[in-house]
Amino acid sequence: MLAALLAVALAAGPAEAPPLEVLEAEQVDYDVATGRGVARGGVLLRRGAVLLRSETAAYDTRTGEVDAAGSVLLTEPGRAVAAARMHLVLDGPYAAREVVAFLKNAPLDLSTCRTLDEARGRGLNRLTLRGGEVHGESGEPDFEIEHARITLCDCGTEPPSWEIRAHHADVLPGKRAWLSWPVIFITPRLPLVGGVTVPVLALPALYLPLGERQTGLLFPVLNLGAVNGVSQPLFITLGRSWDATVTADYDWGPTKRVEGAGGSLELRWAPAEGTRGQLKFSLLHVSPGDWLGGVALPPGWNRMALSGFHEQRLSDATFLKAELHLVGDPLYVPDFTGDALLRALDYSRSGVALTHRTDDLLLEADAEYLLPLAHLGSGTDQTAPYGAFGTDMKTFQRLPSASVSLLPTAVAGPLRASGTVAVARFAPLRGVTGDEGANGIGPGDRGWGVAGSIDDFESNGRWEGPGAGGPGERLAATRALARLRLDAPFSWRALSVEPWASATAAGYSFAAGPGALANARAAGGLALSTEVGRTFGSGSGRVRHQLEPRIEWRGGTGQAGPALPNYAYDELDVALPQPVSAQGQVTQQRTLSAIPGSFSQLRLTLRNRLIAPAGALATTFLELTLGQDFDAAAGRASETWAQGALRLPFMILDAMAGFRAFGATAPAGTPSTSPPSSLDAFTQLSGGLTLFDSRGDNVHAGYITVGNGASPRLMAGVEPFFDPRAFSASALDGGSAGVVGHLSGATLVYDALFNVRELAEPYCPGHSKAPHVYQHQATLVWDSPCHCWKAGLVAVLNECDVHPRFQFIIDLSSLAAGTSGALAR
Repeated sequence: MLAALLAVALAAGPAEAPPLEVLEAEQVDYDVATGRGVARGGVLLRRGAVLLRSETAAYDTRTGEVDAAGSVLLTEPGRAVAAARMHLVLDGPYAAREVVAFLKNAPLDLSTCRTLDEARGRGLNRLTLRGGEVHGESGEPDFEIEHARITLCDCGTEPPSWEIRAHHADVLPGKRAWLSWPVIFITPRLPLVGGVTVPVLALPALYLPLGERQTGLLFPVLNLGAVNGVSQPLFITLGRSWDATVTADYDWGPTKRVEGAGGSLELRWAPAEGTRGQLKFSLLHVSPGDWLGGVALPPGWNRMALSGFHEQRLSDATFLKAELHLVGDPLYVPDFTGDALLRALDYSRSGVALTHRTDDLLLEADAEYLLPLAHLGSGTDQTAPYGAFGTDMKTFQRLPSASVSLLPTAVAGPLRASGTVAVARFAPLRGVTGDEGANGIGPGDRGWGVAGSIDDFESNGRWEGPGAGGPGERLAATRALARLRLDAPFSWRALSVEPWASATAAGYSFAAGPGALANARAAGGLALSTEVGRTFGSGSGRVRHQLEPRIEWRGGTGQAGPALPNYAYDELDVALPQPVSAQGQVTQQRTLSAIPGSFSQLRLTLRNRLIAPAGALATTFLELTLGQDFDAAAGRASETWAQGALRLPFMILDAMAGFRAFGATAPAGTPSTSPPSSLDAFTQLSGGLTLFDSRGDNVHAGYITVGNGASPRLMAGVEPFFDPRAFSASALDGGSAGVVGHLSGATLVYDALFNVRELAEPYCPGHSKAPHVYQHQATLVWDSPCHCWKAGLVAVLNECDVHPRFQFIIDLSSLAAGTSGALAR
C-alpha cells in the first residue's frame, strides 16, 4: 500500500508530473539556479492529489527528490502514511523509517488531516501497516518492510485485536505479502488481563493475500478427541465468481476406521446475483481393520463423502434448488460426527426441486434420493449391500415427480378452491421391488438383521405380495393423482362457520405383479367457533381475557376401487390395513398411508388467551388450549390434550401434554412398554423453558416423550385428526438443558442431552439404561471488541466415545470480508 502511495507521488516523468508546490511553511529557502529548496516549520507540499506534511523538507524541483523529517504525513484520497523520516526520488528509490500507513474503506478526502490521529479517525480503516523501515523503487509496485506489523482491525488508539508481526515482508499492494518468521498476536482484553498482547502462532513463513479473494494457504485446523487429525487447506481463486479450497488431511485414529491420509476438494460459485452453490468431495484412505461384522466395507478402504448445494433464482417467480448429502459407507456419519443425535440418523436425503409460481398456480418438478445410514446387518452373519453412495440398496426413491397446484382461489362468494394434479415415480434405482421379503422389512429398514427379521424371499428379485407372512414387498409404480378441496368460511352473527370438502383420486401403473388400478376417496368437515372476552384495567395496564370455544367434525369415505397391493408410498395413498405380526406389532411402513376405510372424528377445543398491549400492537402473553378428540364412528373417546405458552419479558415457556381419559384406551395391538415408566400415562409430553436477560444470557431446557404406540395426533394423515390404529413404535424420549453466558467478548454455550425413561437398550453397549446425561457439548467463542477475529473451542463428549472431541477454530472473518476470504478460518 505504501508503494501505491509513493507511486502516485512520483510515478510520472518531469514532463507529465504535476509540479511540486510548497503550500505552507514558516520559512522557505529556495535556489532558483539549482531548483533546490528547504522548507521549515509546518511544511505542506503538494504534487497533484498527494499532500506531504512535515517539520522540515528538502526538495529538488528538477529531480523530484524530497527528504522530509519530523512528523511526516503523506495523504491522498483514501490513504495516509506517517513516518519519522521519508526520502523520495522521482523514478528512483524511496525509503521511510518508523512508518504507519492506513488504507480506508473508501477514497475519503484526507487533505485537511494535519496529524496521524486525524487521519486514523477519518472513516474506517480497512488495513493498518507499520514498519521499522520501508524501501522500494519508484515505478515498481512491490516494496519491502523490515519489522512489519499488519492488521485489519480498526481499534482506534487501542492495540489491535489481532496483528501479524514479521521480521521481513515483501509486499505487493492489493495482491499479496510474503512474511518471513511471522508471529500472530491477539489482544484478548479479558477481565484481569486488560490489553495484554499474546502470541498465539509462529511460522517460518506465511503467504498473506492482500487483495480480494487471493490464492493462499489458510490456517491449519486441528481436531482432537474421538477423531484426531490435522488439516492444511489451500484457497484457490478461479476468477471473479469461482473459488476452491483444496485440503490435505491426516487422521491418526484412535481406531483404524478413521486412521489414514486423505484430502478434500471444495468448489464454490456465485456467477450472478441470486445464484450460488458449493460442492465438496472428501476422501480418506484408512487402514484395514476395526470394521463391524455384517456391515458393507468401503471400496478399497477409501471412505468418501459428497455434499453440496446449488440455488438459483431464474426469475422473480422461478427458483431452482438442489442439495446433495452422500456418504460412501454406512458407518461414515457416526465415525466422523460428534453429536449423538446426528450419529443416530437413519438416512440422509438429497434432492432437486424447480418451482414456478403464478398468481394462482404453483408448478413444481422434483426428484429425491434417500440414502440409508443405519448400521445395516450389524451383528449378523449377513452383509447388507451398499455400493457406491448406497446405490446397491433397494431403497425406494421418488424419481422423479411433477405437480401443478392451484392456490386457494375465490370461486363465488365465500367459496374458495384449491387442489393439486401430480405425477410421481416410486421405485428403487434398479429392479421392480425393494426385495424386503414377505414381512416387508428389508435392507435399509430399521430392524432388518435382527433375529427373525430375515426371510427366504429377500433379494430374490421377484415381488412378494401380502400374505400370511406379512404385508409383502413394496412394488415399483408410477402414480397419477388429482386432489380438489373446496372451502367456504363465513360468519353468522358471532359464529364463525368453516365447511370444507375434498376429493382425491389416484391411478397406479405397477412395474410387475397386479395390473393398473385406480381408487378414490372423499372427505369433509365442519368447524364452528366463536369468541367472547372481557377487558380488565385501562391504558398501558389493561389486559383482555379472550375465550375461543371450537367444535370441529371431520369424516371420510372408504376408497372406491381396490387398495394398494402392499403398503403405501406417501401420506396421500390408501393402503391395505396391515396385519399384526407375530410380535403383536404393526410394521412401521403403514404410517406412510392415509387412514384406510371410512372415519368420523370430532374435536372439542377451548382456547384461553390473555392479551396485553405491547407498543402499537397487542400481544398474547399467556395461552392455554384444552382439547378432546372423539372417534365418532366407534363411539368412544380418543386422546385428551392440552398445550400452553407463557411469554414474559424475561421468560418463554411452552408445554404440551396428551393422555387418554374418559374411558379411552390404546388400540389393540399397541406394544407394551418395556421397561415400564411413570411416563406411560402420557401419549405425548413436551415442554421448553428459557430464562434470559437483555444481554442475551439465558438458561434453557426442553424435553419431549412419546409413549408406546405414539400419540394418535402425531400419526394422523392429511385429513383425520388422529389415527385410531395401533402403531409399532416403541416409547422414546429426549431432553436437553444448558446455559448461554456472555463475559466481555466471550460467549459460552453449554448443553447436556439426557433421557428420562429407562431405555430398553443402552445407546452404547455396556452403558446405562437408566435416566442419565449421555452427551455434553460446550462451545467457547471469543469475539474481539473490534470484531476483527474470533477464536472458538468446541468440545463434545458423548458416552459412545472413549475421549471427548475438540476442535479449535480461528476466524479472521474481517480479512475474508475486507480482502481475500482466504483466511476465513
